[in-house]
Amino acid sequence: MSFFRRSWLNRMFKGFQNGRHTQNHFRGFRPELEPLEHRLSPAVYTVLTDGDGNSMPVAAGEGMFTVATLRGAIDAANNNAGKDTINFSIGGGGVRTIRVGFITGSPLPEIKDAVIIDGTTNPGYAGTPVIELSGQDLIAADGLEISAGNSTVKGLIINRFAGDGIWVRNNGNNLIVNNYIGTDKTGTQSQGNSSQGIYIESSNNTIGGAGANDRNLISGNGASGIYIKQGHGSNVIAGNYIGTDKTGTQKLGNGIDGIDMGATRFPLTGSPGCVRVSCAAA
Repeated sequence: MSFFRRSWLNRMFKGFQNGRHTQNHFRGFRPELEPLEHRLSPAVYTVLTDGDGNSMPVAAGEGMFTVATLRGAIDAANNNAGKDTINFSIGGGGVRTIRVGFITGSPLPEIKDAVIIDGTTNPGYAGTPVIELSGQDLIAADGLEISAGNSTVKGLIINRFAGDGIWVRNNGNNLIVNNYIGTDKTGTQSQGNSSQGIYIESSNNTIGGAGANDRNLISGNGASGIYIKQGHGSNVIAGNYIGTDKTGTQKLGNGIDGIDMGATRFPLTGSPGCVRVSCAAA
């Protein structure tokens, strides 16, 4: 809240005390307002359909909005200050497939402001992803491009993109957990992205974790499961299944390496004994 400056109030009060206050005192008055405080206002956007078109958010309560499509939700989050959340409430049961580019002919918007994309919020989620992002309708595109940093991608199936499944660049501190990247919705068949499963060009990211619900399945991709560009350190890769099916026992492979960190490479397309991986990139 802004207030008139006290100096003017004090002068006016003294004028009344001295009996000198007249109408002329108001003629030159120009109230000065202090700058409004800048406030961040994170919002929650709930995606209602598996459509691909552009859409606008509709208010559903304080800080709460519904949006027809994921594309519309990312656009809205990019244009709203603060770390927003994108949830899902797509009915119909089973895995819901968003065919990216089917209507628009274009990839999803680049994620330019911190956001949590949480596929585990959709009805029917019971430990394995039920929201699928398919790139089958695009000639050249990545599944998700994250430049904002400080973002989370959770509970998605990302497959059949001509580029990378997820491209993380510029800013770090991202968390990627509980996704299927490069497989079908069952986690047993390859439906790979043509390039890397996850391509990392920033530092301090975490891929996977200690718990079963943190584990990513990263298999079937045309290049490596995870590629970390040299010069980007302190990335942690832990507890994932890379090059296997969802059970960790059957080989699906990736086209080049399981994990490629430049000078250090883990060729996890080989024996089943090399498929469960925890490592820290220097």
